[in-house]
Amino acid sequence: MQTVDSYLEKVIKVGDEGSELLAKLCSPTLKNCEHIRILSEGMQARVGLKIPKGYMAVVHSASGGNMDEQPGEHAYSMVQFLVGRARAFSAKPLAFANVIDSRTGDTQLLRKIAEGLVDGANKYHLAIMNGENAILGERLNADANVSGTLISMKKLCKDVMLPSTFMLNGVHYTIFNPNIKKGSLLYMNSDGVGTKTELYERAQKFEPAVEDWIAMDADDAAKINAVIQVLSGVIETRGNIPVDKIIKHAKAVAKRCGFEAILQPEDLGNRLNTYNPNVDFAFSISGSAVSVVSESGLKNPPKPKEGDYVIAIKAKGPRSNGITDKRKAMVKLYDINWHEKPEGKEYLDFLASPSTIFYPLFKELLDNKLATCVYHMSGGAYNGKLARPLAKENLFVSLDNLFEPDPRELSLAEQVGSIETAYAKWPMGNEGFITTTKPIQTMDIIKEKYGLECRVVGSVEKAVEGKTGVEIKINGKTIYFSGN
Repeated sequence: MQTVDSYLEKVIKVGDEGSELLAKLCSPTLKNCEHIRILSEGMQARVGLKIPKGYMAVVHSASGGNMDEQPGEHAYSMVQFLVGRARAFSAKPLAFANVIDSRTGDTQLLRKIAEGLVDGANKYHLAIMNGENAILGERLNADANVSGTLISMKKLCKDVMLPSTFMLNGVHYTIFNPNIKKGSLLYMNSDGVGTKTELYERAQKFEPAVEDWIAMDADDAAKINAVIQVLSGVIETRGNIPVDKIIKHAKAVAKRCGFEAILQPEDLGNRLNTYNPNVDFAFSISGSAVSVVSESGLKNPPKPKEGDYVIAIKAKGPRSNGITDKRKAMVKLYDINWHEKPEGKEYLDFLASPSTIFYPLFKELLDNKLATCVYHMSGGAYNGKLARPLAKENLFVSLDNLFEPDPRELSLAEQVGSIETAYAKWPMGNEGFITTTKPIQTMDIIKEKYGLECRVVGSVEKAVEGKTGVEIKINGKTIYFSGN
């Protein structure tokens, strides 16, 4: 069985290396589009798109389809599908973001996929603005599945209400005004639910996966205080999945958060794997947030400062990261059909609970200058999402009095590795963090308006003798993440 240490080495580290490679290979395509604005370069590049006045933005998504193709051909076909669907609406394609779900994250595989993406981008004069590199292991039968979200432009029609979401020839589109603020740019960030969809398959509750998808993309957009216009993605399926119900739920949840959501159904057949050979249904959701952000905001995102208080927000359930080890631990404890056993069902109630969507809260706190920075515990948890942004500013925080993990999460941590490594990739009872100079006012909003438990757990300091990042004090132990 893969341990947490192995997960950190083979998934987190390999994923970061793969993301850096993909950024390097795809960044030359930014020259393909005259409307691209490059504000910073590298793996964490800040790239915006400026659509001229008099035009509206057109957004839709596609996957590479279910043909038995080589990885590069599969990626290239995804670009072709995107362009064809834009042209079917008489829109001019400009730029796209992608999500690569692969079995292993192997660099040679990623090179082939990048070649397909770049060939497509160069042929159609598109910029690759951003992407997500995810390793889904045995959840895939194919080497990789590739999906993407395209921004196009079309002449603004005076008699069309914006924003507007509609379907044309089976394709879901959203159109909106990209120039709602003077000097604004469009920004894209991408993510997906990952292997957590297996837990919803076991629970036979498919719609809650939407909250995970929205939380992963929207909460990342909130970190740069972007104003989301639409979340656009694909729901990849095998077998009988209630796609219409999931799409309807996505639209409703997004509406409550203040933006549009569209999901393009894509039947991938046997490219997706099931949790049991006797089961013939599976699904996956991923996509991109398309946002409006000022150029200065994109260039200078919110940052923590020395003297800030750190507020922790209690977790309601697991976020979409590190789920693979939890799934494997449950099989080890109770066999392949663990969810059918009384003990397994108790765990499933926790594991199949959706992520908290922090976007509305984060936006309110940032807009009212109550938060200096916001954090959600996904994709590397404490080291990746909290210690790293602190270390980038040469800052350090010692966290004490954190919320205790759910007993079921604590039990699984003991099954798959040490408590120290569990904090390296799981929320462990604390789903989000906020740095602020006004803790009382901030906590009042978190508790009273959003109904979330929170408390002050530390304060930000300047790094001392090179010690940056996060130190966690829990049950007599000290766990340290440098963020470097």
